[in-house]
Amino acid sequence: MSTIILKIIIYLFALNGIMIYSAINSDSIKINTINELVEIVNKGEAGQVTCLNMDALFLEKLPQELEKFENIKVLSLNVNYLSEIPAFFSKYKHLTSLSLGSNKGFDLEKLFTILSELPQLEKLDLYANNIETIPANITKLHNLKYLGLAQNRIVYLPTAFEGLKTLISLTLNNNPIDVDSLAVRLRFLSNLKQVDLYACNIEQFPVCIECFQHIEELILDGNEIEVIPENICLLKKLTRLNIQHNPLKQISQKITELTNLKFLVINLKYISQAKKDYIIANMPNCVILY
Repeated sequence: MSTIILKIIIYLFALNGIMIYSAINSDSIKINTINELVEIVNKGEAGQVTCLNMDALFLEKLPQELEKFENIKVLSLNVNYLSEIPAFFSKYKHLTSLSLGSNKGFDLEKLFTILSELPQLEKLDLYANNIETIPANITKLHNLKYLGLAQNRIVYLPTAFEGLKTLISLTLNNNPIDVDSLAVRLRFLSNLKQVDLYACNIEQFPVCIECFQHIEELILDGNEIEVIPENICLLKKLTRLNIQHNPLKQISQKITELTNLKFLVINLKYISQAKKDYIIANMPNCVILY
């Protein structure tokens, strides 16, 4: 297989590993100026819009005209200067996806109180908002399935996080997360399938590795992990594992017992040729990129 093809595969794997998609649908309306938004309202067309992209308008406050878009399903407000959302958001009863990445930072307790009135909300992205703590009322988001918290300053998740029973995908990359504390929180989220922990300064697998046993896709790329332990074999449901760009020096042969693993991206630079050959030979149904 050529180097170019390998790179393409790695890129696609990494792309698939992104848990929260901030970009909204290709048929969405991209607003470049507030005048464009006003024009839609004046034409009486606001009720027809279901996907709206207002990224990178550098807004400090959302315009009142936005209230007219009551049938909105997907709304992207990334890269602005927002610190709050208006109360009229509670009217967005059809909203399923909201992206608020790279803003000034929100009072999350107030934010979650408003969003708790949105019965269809499934995706919430809060990347790059200087978040340090998550308030307990996040559990009021009863339908939440995809949560993006990348590029913040989160070390610990609250006990209440265990109440997000519908959560399927969690993105925490680029946070100084305490992985052992995280594992304890995630063990109660039986529907959680995808976890992104890219570049979180993680030095080892969690002590309670069995807390991740329901996870199917795990990204640990860009950390400081040196050892893949024997109890890696407990992650029986894993189908994708990305642990590239770690200084791995020891890999347990038990990794070959992950029979559901289909894609493995791993750094074998410091691993003996004999160990490499053993892993490759004993994982015939897994695509291994190293």
